[in-house]
Amino acid sequence: MKFRMILLMGVVSLGMLAYSAGTVQAKDAADTPKDKSTATNKSEKSSVKDSQEKDNSDSNTATQPSETKSETQPAKDDNEKSDADNTNEEKKEVPVIDGLEDFYAELAKSVEMPEEQQKKLLSIQDSVKKRIELQAKKDEREIEHLQKKISKSDEKDAKKYQKRLDAIQGKSKTIEKAGQQMALKTLKGQQIQKWNEALLWQIMEQDMNMLGVSGEQRTKAQTLCNEVVEKYKTKPLPEEAGEKLRIIAAKKLLKEVLDADQAKEYKRFLSEQMQNNQEKSGKASKNSR
Repeated sequence: MKFRMILLMGVVSLGMLAYSAGTVQAKDAADTPKDKSTATNKSEKSSVKDSQEKDNSDSNTATQPSETKSETQPAKDDNEKSDADNTNEEKKEVPVIDGLEDFYAELAKSVEMPEEQQKKLLSIQDSVKKRIELQAKKDEREIEHLQKKISKSDEKDAKKYQKRLDAIQGKSKTIEKAGQQMALKTLKGQQIQKWNEALLWQIMEQDMNMLGVSGEQRTKAQTLCNEVVEKYKTKPLPEEAGEKLRIIAAKKLLKEVLDADQAKEYKRFLSEQMQNNQEKSGKASKNSR
């Protein structure tokens, strides 16, 4: 009897243990899907967020170079175009038409004269040449006669004949000056100032070359020369005016451009030239008496 009771209690204990184990398994089974679902949702959200951040980063990275290029590229192109245009303008030179010579060719080149205006110069030049030729033929016999007289006469009479000969030969110079004045009257606006500047600088540039000035001194010298002729904006200057303006420009250069050694050399050079000019004028004056 006692043995049965012990056996019965053992069976009951085994049954309770089995029940407890089944309950725990059921609870674990119920809890596991929920945990897995939560973990899965968190993982998916994290993946979506990471994907969005990556997409945004890629989008910004792809956009920035494009924006930079679109902003900077046109400016670069404009600068390149501007530089190219400036270079072309600097290299641009108006050609002188065939036939223009000496003063007329220099005038056309100095003021960058258009072709149609150059044709007017050519017409003036040709007219001057014809007048000089006609005058020379007209005076030919008289010139030969006076030359013979000079060779056979004494000093006093020779001077008298020479004076008459100089007057006849001077007619061609008078015709030339008249033609040049006609040509200068064709200039308009800025052409007048350009010609005046070129007229003076053509003389002064030779002086600067003789002195061996630096590039900076040369630029400053040309600026000062342009200032000298600035007041003649509406008056084209004849060639003979260049020497008079040269003295004015030289005084400015001695004070503002040249160093001590250059100034000393330039003063000596100008003094010698003035002396030579005076001697030439003296001889011409004696011959005219």
